[in-house]
Amino acid sequence: MWKVFAVAGADATPREWLHETAVACRVIYDWQRADGTYGKQFVTDTYLLPERQLILASYRLAAVLNDLFG
Repeated sequence: MWKVFAVAGADATPREWLHETAVACRVIYDWQRADGTYGKQFVTDTYLLPERQLILASYRLAAVLNDLFG
């Protein structure tokens, strides 16, 4: 249902992280339904994108904190 995009590493800039996130999340516009109803199957089919974004954000936050505090 969604493509896997190249992951900008922890050494990338926040601008690169933002760009990667914007590109990865464009797929949500394809998920829009005319009737506006989203059931359990929708969540089952689409949960991987937000899960992936949260995991990436945690690694990136850890990299920033490591840079700041060693």
